[in-house]
Amino acid sequence: MRRLPLRNAAVCFVLLASSCVAAALDERWSCDTLGASRSLPVVADHMGDGQLHAFVTTRFDGTVWVAGHGGTSLHPYTYPYWLEGGIAAAVQPGAAAAVFAFQESAGNLNLCDYKAGETKQVAIGGEACIGTMPCFADLDGDRAFEIVLTRRNGIVTALDDTAAPLWQFDAGAPLDSSPAVATVRAADAAAAEQPSSMVYVVTTDGVLHAVSGAGLPQWRFRMDHAAPRFPSVADPLVVPLGGTGAAVVVSDVTGGLYAVDAVDGH
Repeated sequence: MRRLPLRNAAVCFVLLASSCVAAALDERWSCDTLGASRSLPVVADHMGDGQLHAFVTTRFDGTVWVAGHGGTSLHPYTYPYWLEGGIAAAVQPGAAAAVFAFQESAGNLNLCDYKAGETKQVAIGGEACIGTMPCFADLDGDRAFEIVLTRRNGIVTALDDTAAPLWQFDAGAPLDSSPAVATVRAADAAAAEQPSSMVYVVTTDGVLHAVSGAGLPQWRFRMDHAAPRFPSVADPLVVPLGGTGAAVVVSDVTGGLYAVDAVDGH
């Protein structure tokens, strides 16, 4: 399993549906954003009305595009800076509509509630690598989603659901990839009763770092070679293995793949 990089090119995003008769994918619709993108789409309900839409960012015009049913392009949201990567979405406890997070070229994190018409902009030190994106995760078990993002200066930052800083972790080397977060259970029975969140990041020198939901280092795994650097994208990917097991899949610059135990790094 390998995640392929997105190239800077004018793209459209396409909804595909698998056929139950033939082992193939049939195009249902497409929506042309007319701009360069390094963003995978996210599907979410941004108005709390039960309607799902597809969202994608385009870089140079600083736009979040919204596609409705049948590929209809809805009202886009524009921003004064380039948008450097993908867009993440989450529905906080007690809310009906999703909130969205993405990064600008100036280093700002945007936290947007489109239903309320509110955007909170938070300045985060360091340079966001083109193509990277923040992620939402429940880091402390309170059921609210926190935000995790990386910078090329090696700093991982966690913010609470109001975008207030929680902690930072220095990985000691540049981060050209997005973070991944998973809920894991320890191997021993007593600790397994208390699942916890783990943050995973890969530095360009080929080291996978595991950090607790409180920002404390847990373990490191070093690949045989360095990790891909921009303009390639090789984000860590957490794969459930059934039961309580999970693996973190990472790749090095030669294309080698590694499946690492999400709990202990073996």
